[in-house]
Amino acid sequence: DFFKLSYPPHPKVPFIANCLKLKSDNEFGRYVVTDTALQPGEIIAIEEPFSKCLLRDQNYKYCCNCLSDNCLNLIPCKHCTGAMFCSEKCQSDGWKKFHRFDCAIIDKLDKICTKIIRIAVHTFFEALDIYNFNVLDLMNALNEVADDPSTVFDHDIKGGKIKRARVLAT
Repeated sequence: DFFKLSYPPHPKVPFIANCLKLKSDNEFGRYVVTDTALQPGEIIAIEEPFSKCLLRDQNYKYCCNCLSDNCLNLIPCKHCTGAMFCSEKCQSDGWKKFHRFDCAIIDKLDKICTKIIRIAVHTFFEALDIYNFNVLDLMNALNEVADDPSTVFDHDIKGGKIKRARVLAT
């Protein structure tokens, strides 16, 4: 809880300030506006990333699962030199979510993939993890919300009630 919103939280979306509103028109599509004169440095949104991926030169400085800064106190992967973890729990979680897939090829991935492709691959595996690595379940969940025009502003997520697939598709 290092950062705090500069304004009261939105009643349905607690990680954004209540001064933010979703608008939509033919010229710009969907976009967010504010009804308040914001000042530089004010915090209007705090959200954990769904997926994350370290740049290659940061692999020995940060946990590749939670990104905590534990330089010189990281646990290396048991199978490669390209991933470090801050704890055995992070090592286990990282292995389950993504590292078991890129462990054997992590050095090659950095040479053949752009950063965007690496984060896309991580995002795909983390989405699969939510659905117990059942590709059909993930596809069905995404298809359920594919034609749904609602946005995160339309759902009350302060109690975690929003569908998992909606979060992935938004």
